[in-house]
Amino acid sequence: MTEVPHVPCATESFEIVNWVAAGGHLFNAVLTLVIGDDKQYQIYDTYASWTPYNSTAPCPPNQYIVEGSEGTFLVNPRDKVSMMSLSLLWLIFAFHILSALFQGYTGFSRDYVTNIKQRGVNPLRFVEYSLSATIMLVCIALVSGIDEFYAMLAVASLTFVTMMLGLIAELLFDDQLVERLTTRRIGWIAHLTGWVTMLSAYVGVILKQYFVSVRESDVGPPDWVTVAIFVVFGLYNIFGVTQFVQLWYKYPLHLFFKPECVPNPKDPKKVCGMKLNVLIEMVYVANSLVTKTLLGWMIIINLVVDTRNFC
Repeated sequence: MTEVPHVPCATESFEIVNWVAAGGHLFNAVLTLVIGDDKQYQIYDTYASWTPYNSTAPCPPNQYIVEGSEGTFLVNPRDKVSMMSLSLLWLIFAFHILSALFQGYTGFSRDYVTNIKQRGVNPLRFVEYSLSATIMLVCIALVSGIDEFYAMLAVASLTFVTMMLGLIAELLFDDQLVERLTTRRIGWIAHLTGWVTMLSAYVGVILKQYFVSVRESDVGPPDWVTVAIFVVFGLYNIFGVTQFVQLWYKYPLHLFFKPECVPNPKDPKKVCGMKLNVLIEMVYVANSLVTKTLLGWMIIINLVVDTRNFC
């Protein structure tokens, strides 16, 4: 007998929200390619260059002279070479289309409703975030003036690790897990570690670069760059706060060292209820659409009118 293909029928509120968001991401992706203006951003690698030095003039600032058996060399420890170029247009298209594809796939999944209502988890969400959120922070880094390879690598790696830690916390707080105490302790550790990696990427790299640029420049960055950096920072924190609230409702952090307070499935104060699971899912989906839409269109609109010429 031939198996009948699964055809989703969105009957739950969060299923409808998911399909609306998938359509919104797809619309953003298509329109990005239609009206976007492709501009390449160079990514540089820093290295120490050694050049023969025979001049009697003082060496340039921030460089030094080394005398060896092969002669005298001028060393520039901050020389740069272009490694690659990144297209903001295609990066923005990528995080829109990834969100559309993952949320569309989730909508077709047979387990979607069960995972949300009975288990309170959506593992695919963090798999998608590990790609789309990483690309988004790379975009923020580019428009904030970061062009060093190692800084980009740090932003991308820390964002990816943050999402994987979120995935671990999500799975360890599965409502159907039998052994709850140990797994939820580890889940809390994963979640709190995720705040460290996320803030390291955003505050330690992106915001640090922004504030140094403002302090050392005669004219600060364009207003839209400032808005994009801080609005996305706020929206990113909503993702973390959303998971924090869900985990706290399932097993409050102040019970971390109280083994006698093992969560009881019959106690709604310590176990996430179905209504909260549904609400959490809708907050995640809505915030993802809002964050990516705002960031994508702020960048795309300003790329169209951007008249920069790279020297």
